[in-house]
Amino acid sequence: MYHTHLAHLIWKDFLKPGMTVIDATAGNGNDTLFLAKCVLTPKTGLVHAFDIQEDAIKNTENRLQKNLSTILLKRITLHVASHETFPIGINPSLVVYNLGYLPGGDLAKTTLTNTTINSCNNALDILLPGGLLSITIYPGHPEGNLEKSAIFDWLREKPSFQIFYHTEINKPNHPSLITLRKPLTKSLSIKS
Repeated sequence: MYHTHLAHLIWKDFLKPGMTVIDATAGNGNDTLFLAKCVLTPKTGLVHAFDIQEDAIKNTENRLQKNLSTILLKRITLHVASHETFPIGINPSLVVYNLGYLPGGDLAKTTLTNTTINSCNNALDILLPGGLLSITIYPGHPEGNLEKSAIFDWLREKPSFQIFYHTEINKPNHPSLITLRKPLTKSLSIKS
Protein backbone atom coordinates (compact mmCIF):
# COMPACT_ATOMS: atom_id res chain seq x y z
CA MET A 1 0.00 0.00 0.00
CA TYR A 2 1.39 3.32 -1.09
CA HIS A 3 0.46 5.27 2.07
CA THR A 4 2.30 2.79 4.30
CA HIS A 5 5.37 2.84 2.08
CA LEU A 6 5.33 6.65 2.08
CA ALA A 7 4.98 6.76 5.88
CA HIS A 8 7.97 4.44 6.26
CA LEU A 9 10.07 6.58 3.93
CA ILE A 10 9.23 9.70 5.94
CA TRP A 11 9.95 7.99 9.27
CA LYS A 12 13.24 6.51 8.06
CA ASP A 13 14.41 9.92 6.85
CA PHE A 14 13.42 11.56 10.16
CA LEU A 15 14.58 8.94 12.70
CA LYS A 16 18.04 8.34 14.11
CA PRO A 17 19.35 5.50 16.27
CA GLY A 18 18.77 6.18 19.95
CA MET A 19 15.45 8.01 19.62
CA THR A 20 12.29 7.14 21.54
CA VAL A 21 9.19 6.40 19.46
CA ILE A 22 5.57 5.42 20.07
CA ASP A 23 3.42 3.22 17.88
CA ALA A 24 0.02 4.25 19.23
CA THR A 25 -1.85 1.54 17.29
CA ALA A 26 0.32 -1.60 17.18
CA GLY A 27 -2.02 -3.73 15.08
CA ASN A 28 -0.05 -6.70 13.73
CA GLY A 29 3.31 -5.12 14.53
CA ASN A 30 4.51 -4.11 11.07
CA ASP A 31 5.04 -0.46 12.01
CA THR A 32 6.43 -1.38 15.44
CA LEU A 33 9.05 -3.58 13.80
CA PHE A 34 9.96 -0.92 11.26
CA LEU A 35 10.36 1.69 14.01
CA ALA A 36 12.46 -0.69 16.11
CA LYS A 37 14.84 -1.28 13.20
CA CYS A 38 15.23 2.48 12.78
CA VAL A 39 15.92 3.54 16.38
CA LEU A 40 17.13 0.61 18.46
CA THR A 41 20.72 -0.25 19.24
CA PRO A 42 21.80 -2.63 22.01
CA LYS A 43 22.16 0.33 24.41
CA THR A 44 19.99 3.14 23.04
CA GLY A 45 16.55 3.85 21.67
CA LEU A 46 13.14 2.92 23.02
CA VAL A 47 9.94 1.75 21.35
CA HIS A 48 6.54 1.79 23.02
CA ALA A 49 3.61 0.13 21.24
CA PHE A 50 -0.01 0.36 22.32
CA ASP A 51 -3.13 -1.53 21.36
CA ILE A 52 -6.35 -2.11 23.22
CA GLN A 53 -6.74 -5.58 21.69
CA GLU A 54 -4.72 -8.39 23.27
CA ASP A 55 -4.61 -10.22 19.93
CA ALA A 56 -2.88 -7.22 18.38
CA ILE A 57 -0.24 -7.11 21.09
CA LYS A 58 0.33 -10.88 20.76
CA ASN A 59 0.68 -10.51 16.98
CA THR A 60 3.12 -7.64 17.47
CA GLU A 61 5.13 -9.58 20.04
CA ASN A 62 5.38 -12.60 17.71
CA ARG A 63 6.52 -10.45 14.78
CA LEU A 64 9.16 -8.73 16.91
CA GLN A 65 10.47 -12.00 18.36
CA LYS A 66 10.87 -13.49 14.87
CA ASN A 67 12.79 -10.48 13.55
CA LEU A 68 14.82 -8.93 16.38
CA SER A 69 17.55 -10.06 18.74
CA THR A 70 16.80 -10.62 22.41
CA ILE A 71 18.91 -7.60 23.36
CA LEU A 72 16.83 -5.30 21.13
CA LEU A 73 13.55 -6.79 22.38
CA LYS A 74 14.47 -5.54 25.87
CA ARG A 75 14.23 -1.96 24.54
CA ILE A 76 10.58 -2.42 23.48
CA THR A 77 7.56 -2.10 25.76
CA LEU A 78 4.20 -3.43 24.60
CA HIS A 79 1.12 -1.96 26.29
CA VAL A 80 -2.30 -3.61 26.24
CA ALA A 81 -3.95 -0.22 26.62
CA SER A 82 -5.85 2.44 24.77
CA HIS A 83 -3.79 4.96 22.85
CA GLU A 84 -5.78 7.63 24.65
CA THR A 85 -3.24 8.04 27.45
CA PHE A 86 0.50 7.48 27.54
CA PRO A 87 2.57 6.63 30.61
CA ILE A 88 4.32 9.53 32.35
CA GLY A 89 7.95 10.01 31.42
CA ILE A 90 7.85 9.03 27.74
CA ASN A 91 9.04 11.88 25.51
CA PRO A 92 9.13 10.57 21.96
CA SER A 93 10.54 12.09 18.79
CA LEU A 94 7.86 10.34 16.73
CA VAL A 95 4.33 9.10 17.43
CA VAL A 96 2.59 7.07 14.73
CA TYR A 97 -1.04 6.10 14.24
CA ASN A 98 -2.41 3.59 11.76
CA LEU A 99 -6.11 4.04 12.44
CA GLY A 100 -9.04 1.77 11.65
CA TYR A 101 -9.36 -1.89 12.50
CA LEU A 102 -6.93 -4.74 13.08
CA PRO A 103 -6.17 -6.40 9.72
CA GLY A 104 -7.50 -9.95 9.97
CA GLY A 105 -9.40 -9.07 13.16
CA ASP A 106 -12.94 -8.10 14.07
CA LEU A 107 -13.98 -5.33 11.66
CA ALA A 108 -16.45 -4.00 14.23
CA LYS A 109 -13.55 -3.07 16.53
CA THR A 110 -12.07 0.17 15.20
CA THR A 111 -10.28 3.15 16.57
CA LEU A 112 -12.82 5.74 17.75
CA THR A 113 -12.99 9.42 16.93
CA ASN A 114 -13.07 10.72 20.52
CA THR A 115 -10.21 8.58 21.78
CA THR A 116 -8.16 9.31 18.67
CA ILE A 117 -8.46 13.08 19.12
CA ASN A 118 -7.69 12.78 22.84
CA SER A 119 -4.68 10.64 22.00
CA CYS A 120 -3.38 13.08 19.40
CA ASN A 121 -3.65 15.93 21.91
CA ASN A 122 -1.79 13.87 24.51
CA ALA A 123 0.83 12.90 21.92
CA LEU A 124 1.51 16.56 21.12
CA ASP A 125 1.94 17.28 24.83
CA ILE A 126 4.71 14.69 25.22
CA LEU A 127 6.27 14.97 21.75
CA LEU A 128 9.71 16.56 21.81
CA PRO A 129 10.10 19.96 20.09
CA GLY A 130 10.67 19.34 16.40
CA GLY A 131 9.03 15.91 16.78
CA LEU A 132 6.76 14.30 14.24
CA LEU A 133 3.22 12.95 14.47
CA SER A 134 2.19 10.56 11.67
CA ILE A 135 -1.45 9.58 11.16
CA THR A 136 -2.70 7.11 8.56
CA ILE A 137 -6.46 7.43 8.19
CA TYR A 138 -8.96 5.08 6.57
CA PRO A 139 -12.15 6.97 5.62
CA GLY A 140 -13.65 3.99 3.75
CA HIS A 141 -15.75 2.88 6.75
CA PRO A 142 -18.21 4.96 8.84
CA GLU A 143 -16.02 5.52 11.93
CA GLY A 144 -13.00 6.17 9.72
CA ASN A 145 -14.89 8.90 7.89
CA LEU A 146 -15.83 10.49 11.23
CA GLU A 147 -12.19 10.28 12.35
CA LYS A 148 -11.04 11.98 9.16
CA SER A 149 -13.43 14.92 9.66
CA ALA A 150 -12.53 15.28 13.33
CA ILE A 151 -8.79 15.12 12.61
CA PHE A 152 -9.11 17.79 9.93
CA ASP A 153 -11.02 20.04 12.38
CA TRP A 154 -8.31 19.39 14.98
CA LEU A 155 -5.54 20.21 12.49
CA ARG A 156 -7.13 23.56 11.64
CA GLU A 157 -6.39 24.60 15.24
CA LYS A 158 -2.64 24.07 14.74
CA PRO A 159 -1.46 27.06 12.66
CA SER A 160 2.11 26.99 14.02
CA PHE A 161 2.67 23.36 13.02
CA GLN A 162 4.00 22.14 9.68
CA ILE A 163 1.27 19.82 8.35
CA PHE A 164 1.27 17.68 5.20
CA TYR A 165 -1.58 15.63 3.76
CA HIS A 166 -0.89 12.87 1.25
CA THR A 167 -3.88 11.36 -0.54
CA GLU A 168 -5.14 10.11 -3.87
CA ILE A 169 -7.16 13.05 -5.21
CA ASN A 170 -9.35 10.84 -7.38
CA LYS A 171 -10.05 8.28 -4.60
CA PRO A 172 -11.33 10.16 -1.54
CA ASN A 173 -12.21 7.00 0.43
CA HIS A 174 -8.76 5.44 0.11
CA PRO A 175 -6.24 5.57 2.98
CA SER A 176 -4.21 8.73 3.33
CA LEU A 177 -1.32 10.00 5.41
CA ILE A 178 -1.00 13.12 7.55
CA THR A 179 2.26 14.27 9.08
CA LEU A 180 2.45 17.01 11.65
CA ARG A 181 5.78 18.54 12.75
CA LYS A 182 5.87 20.17 16.18
CA PRO A 183 7.62 23.57 16.24
CA LEU A 184 11.05 23.70 17.82
CA THR A 185 9.90 26.52 20.09
CA LYS A 186 6.60 28.05 21.05
CA SER A 187 5.76 31.01 18.88
CA LEU A 188 5.52 34.31 20.74
CA SER A 189 2.86 36.84 19.90
CA ILE A 190 4.29 40.28 19.21
CA LYS A 191 2.35 43.21 20.61
CA SER A 192 2.59 46.54 18.88
